[in-house]
Amino acid sequence: MEIRQLQYFAACVETGSMSSAAALLYTSQPSVSHVIGALERELGTRLFFRGGRGLRLTEAGHQFYEQTLNVLKAVGVMSSLAGTGEKAALRLVTTPSGKMAELFADFCRETPSEQSCYYYEADGEEVLRRVAASEAEIGFLFVADSKRAAFSYALNRQRLAFTRLLTTDMVICAGPGNPYYNAPSVTAEDLTRLRFVQPVDDFFSLGDVIVLPAGTGKSAPLRCAVRTNSDRAMLRLLETTDLCNLSSYWLRTGAGQGKLRLIPVAGYEGTIQFGYVSARQEPLSGQARAFVDHVAGAVETARGGRIREL
Repeated sequence: MEIRQLQYFAACVETGSMSSAAALLYTSQPSVSHVIGALERELGTRLFFRGGRGLRLTEAGHQFYEQTLNVLKAVGVMSSLAGTGEKAALRLVTTPSGKMAELFADFCRETPSEQSCYYYEADGEEVLRRVAASEAEIGFLFVADSKRAAFSYALNRQRLAFTRLLTTDMVICAGPGNPYYNAPSVTAEDLTRLRFVQPVDDFFSLGDVIVLPAGTGKSAPLRCAVRTNSDRAMLRLLETTDLCNLSSYWLRTGAGQGKLRLIPVAGYEGTIQFGYVSARQEPLSGQARAFVDHVAGAVETARGGRIREL
């Protein structure tokens, strides 16, 4: 049994439906249904009556909910105590990015410390969760304009702040096998004819739907052939198949240094914000501030069109 299952269960009880719980948790209704179904199978009992009036707790569900609240309260207390003992010199979490890995390695080389560091890669939702739980002091991620409202709601709910470091463009990363490999740019309509390899499901990721054309409000799903949490697997697929990846100039490395190319999506210039989240109204530690300045310096170098060379 996982804490995540208890959080999903509590959200279903509090909202009265799986679709409302999905909206609260920034995930999909099928994902919530899958988690609750797995929890019921693990417990060997039904927790909800499902009907036209929404979800109603069974007797076992009522008893389990009382214990769930106790566990989640205890987890919250333990999270608040995170780091009260020996602290790492730098604790950060980031969405998977070869560029961030390079910057972190450079920082450790240039700023040696006797204290340990904490570096973790996760999807956007997990980045927010880890910073909110004080498991990391800062979290780096990108946010597409289409997700800005939901992102702001998530920040307010978890008492986090977002500091923008860069506004960048939407691109596809593609190898020689992709039909648009030599194209100067692609359109939103072109994207519907391509097959993609994208990170595992993440509410704040780019890889769900694309607006057709930009600004009209019409959308179409991307044809996602592969989902993976492995950057190596993604790069290999991009190099050897016709698959491409919807990304940004800043976060995708490897392109321009061999087989891969970054191809702009016309009409989607300046639609992605890159920056970091941190606890609201809490000053950053010296090491966290130093790393932010290190990343900001790299961003400044990338401005003025040179970002396409990264």
